[in-house]
Amino acid sequence: MSIKYTGQLSGAQDPVLITVPIKNSAAIIVGQAVSWSAGVTPATATSAILGVCTGLVDSKGIQLANTGDALDGTFNASTNTYTAASNNMTVLGVSAQVVIDKSAIWLIDADGSGVFSNLDLFGGFYLATPFNVITDATPNAVKGQFKMVRLNELNNTSAYFVINESVLDGSAQI
Repeated sequence: MSIKYTGQLSGAQDPVLITVPIKNSAAIIVGQAVSWSAGVTPATATSAILGVCTGLVDSKGIQLANTGDALDGTFNASTNTYTAASNNMTVLGVSAQVVIDKSAIWLIDADGSGVFSNLDLFGGFYLATPFNVITDATPNAVKGQFKMVRLNELNNTSAYFVINESVLDGSAQI
């Protein structure tokens, strides 16, 4: 499962979205937490995140699924994945559309057999790895990329989160 956008804490119509180039040779999946390291890269459990990738566009801003332009990298439409060429930053400039809005609410699954069944988990901080699931159902009391804001009423294997620590924060602890 990917990370799915479900709405805003602030009541805003749309989340804050930026379009940023994908780092040379990086593989990015729509619905994946991403970081920034001289270009968009997949987030890791030890990195602060930039946001969540919600689209992949060519240098003209056209979604890769709809572009007629040749791509040096590899786009897989069935998985919505793009693996950038080694010269992506300087030649074709394929970019990720990234929601950086800390008021955006995301539905995220727990990994493996993780469940979210305890009301004490509200407000807990979590890490996302392998970039599209929450690592476990045990929150960290101090730091994490995402913060739980609500349990999923339909099942206990996913919950609703907001971005907690971002590379845009000067004091990110991750």
